[in-house]
Order: sequence, then C-alpha cells, then structure tokens
Amino acid sequence: MKDDTRALAWHRRGVVAVGLVTLLIGAHALAATPPTIGIKQFKYGPSMLTVPVDTTVTWVNHEPSTRLITHI
Repeated sequence: MKDDTRALAWHRRGVVAVGLVTLLIGAHALAATPPTIGIKQFKYGPSMLTVPVDTTVTWVNHEPSTRLITHI
C-alpha cells in the first residue's frame, strides 16, 4: 500500500509539472504574438482591443480586392 501511495504522489507531481510547463510555453507564445486587427467582409475585428502604451498593432486586410468600392 505504501508503494501505491508513493507512485500516486510521483504521478501527481509529474502531471502538475507537465501542466506548469505547458502553461508557461503557452503564455510565452501568446506574449510573442503581436496584437492584430483584421479586415474581412468590410468589417474590423476584434471589435475591441486593449493594448499597453507604445504597443504596435498590426492591421491585416483579408479582402480579396483592395479597390475602393463606392455606392452610386
């Protein structure tokens, strides 16, 4: 019974360690991604974006045409 308890404790520690590493890697990947606003179907998204001062925001046009469309 004592060996089962030790094995379970090591298993729990391993699961926690893997979870922490995954969380840290994921947080780093999110921090490395610059904030982006996309233009698609003549709509901007996301509708709201909060960024710190001096942050560069990238605008990406996903429209197939870059022509200016006017209504007559």
